[in-house]
Order: sequence, then structure tokens, then C-alpha cells
Amino acid sequence: MNKIPYSHLFVADAAFFSETEQAVLLQLLRIRLTSAHIKEFHNTVLDVEFKKIGDVSHSVGKIKAAFKVVPVPEFLSDEDNEISTTIRYAFSLTDDPPYKAVILTSSEAHKLYLENPHFKGSAIQILSGDSATTFVQNLYRQFTRAREQSRMQ
Repeated sequence: MNKIPYSHLFVADAAFFSETEQAVLLQLLRIRLTSAHIKEFHNTVLDVEFKKIGDVSHSVGKIKAAFKVVPVPEFLSDEDNEISTTIRYAFSLTDDPPYKAVILTSSEAHKLYLENPHFKGSAIQILSGDSATTFVQNLYRQFTRAREQSRMQ
């Protein structure tokens, strides 16, 4: 399987899973598996967010296949705002290639992220709804192009 240097890493919150379709999860799984960067941490969800996932149309197994559930890092243990925790965690991922991250959330929570004082907007994007789906699909196209090129060789 080709390794692809995707432009961004993904961090999802619990709200994202209530809005996303199964097809997008499958695309995120392919992106995670083919990442040339840190595959294990390409798509992550903090364990505190994962625990909030209730009755969604996706099975927990599919979510865990597309996203690695990670504990809240020690440097964030004193953070009491969950949105700030997610933002600061995403920023910590931008220290390594590809140096950019996208937080995937719901349309409802999107504004809360943008208003958070920890959000500076440079290396991190906040995406929800159709814009999140489109962004994931654009990265997924890199996978499909690479797969087609490898089949032609």
C-alpha cells in the first residue's frame, strides 16, 4: 500500500460522530492506513471525547478503526475546558510533519471552537458539516489517485 504525505492530521470530538456519515469514516480509515506521517496518530480522538459518544449510527468498532483513541496528554491534565483541551492537543500534533491539523466537529460546536481563546487559526483548522466532508474527500482523492497510479505500473 502506498504511503501518502497528507497535508493535515485529524482530531475529532464526540460531536463530529453525530453528524458524519459512514462513508466518511471509511475514507478516514483509508487516510489513516496510508499516511506517510505518523499513521498511528494521523486520526485521533481523545478518550474523554470518545467516552461521550452515545447512540450514533456508526459502530464503536468503525470509529476505533478510523481513529486512534488516545488519553489526554499529561500537559493537559489541568485543563478543565474540553474544547480548549482538544485545541491544545491538536496544536501539540503540529510539532511534527505534516505540521497542520484539522479538528472535526459538529456544526453546533464549530462556533465554540472559533471563539475559544486557545484557537489561533494558523496551523489548525476547525471544520464541520459539509466543509469537513469535502476536506476529507479531497484528501481521500489523493489515496485513490495513488492507488490508480500503482495499478498502472
